[in-house]
Amino acid sequence: MDYIKQLWRGEVGLAFTYWVVGVIGGLLFRIYDIYLDQSGYYDVITEEKQIFIWLFILVSTGYSLFSLVCIWRSANNYRISNVNSKKAIWGTLAKVAVVLGVLRMLADWVEILKAA
Repeated sequence: MDYIKQLWRGEVGLAFTYWVVGVIGGLLFRIYDIYLDQSGYYDVITEEKQIFIWLFILVSTGYSLFSLVCIWRSANNYRISNVNSKKAIWGTLAKVAVVLGVLRMLADWVEILKAA
């Protein structure tokens, strides 16, 4: 639990937070979604499946928000600790990636709500 608190406060290294928590963690959700699609799970939507799908969407969105906040805060700490270094650009680039991630998430939600 302490590690999750450290992640949330941005106290974990930027590289780990970005690549492991953000990229790999998000990729696991995406792979599971692709698996459900390829297995035909989405072909016939029953009421039970609809509940599961909404829970999956909410959990994956919650995870995405958590990881984006963790990356943002870690990028802040990274930039502060490397303020006079060329390495500070990585904190800025991570923040740009977070903004793009938020925009992507909003676009996904628009598509989800249009389909609902």
